[in-house]
Amino acid sequence: MSEAAFTRFRHEDQHYPRMRGSVIPRIRAADIVAMLGLRKKYTQFAQCALLPRARYALYHAFRSCDAGEGAIVLLPAYHCITMVEPILRTGAQPRCYRINDDLSPDIEHIRAILDDEGDRVRCLLLAHFFGFRQETESLLRCLAGFEVELIEDCAHVMEPRPGLGDRGKAAAFCPAKFFPIP
Repeated sequence: MSEAAFTRFRHEDQHYPRMRGSVIPRIRAADIVAMLGLRKKYTQFAQCALLPRARYALYHAFRSCDAGEGAIVLLPAYHCITMVEPILRTGAQPRCYRINDDLSPDIEHIRAILDDEGDRVRCLLLAHFFGFRQETESLLRCLAGFEVELIEDCAHVMEPRPGLGDRGKAAAFCPAKFFPIP
């Protein structure tokens, strides 16, 4: 197995000029819900929590799957720290699955991980990268023989639509990527 090298980008070292004031007015989350008519759209879900960041929603989703000490949470090999941090905060171990050139999950690699460590895997995070819908049918068939929940990362999706955020146990959207909310 090859070693991966990580480099942390520190914006503090780049000598960017300090911001002197907000260039975008702040909007309350309740204003966004009203503006987009999301209250009606979210009534299809059994539970809905409006949180300011998707990472908080992911944390709660992982916890609802009993991810904790000794558990494994699968996530795509192409990810950012905001996907990993909630896993670490639950005490679970993040484990990456390969993705294909089109950013879809490598089902064969996921199957191999599940065959090897399926009893420890609590959930799988599927990212709808850049707001594009990932095909979920083959992934759900792969997970069907195991007690593994699907969590959908819809942080790059503005609002739920068919096939985006409605297939897994939970979905995390991030209004802060689209709206200037505190």
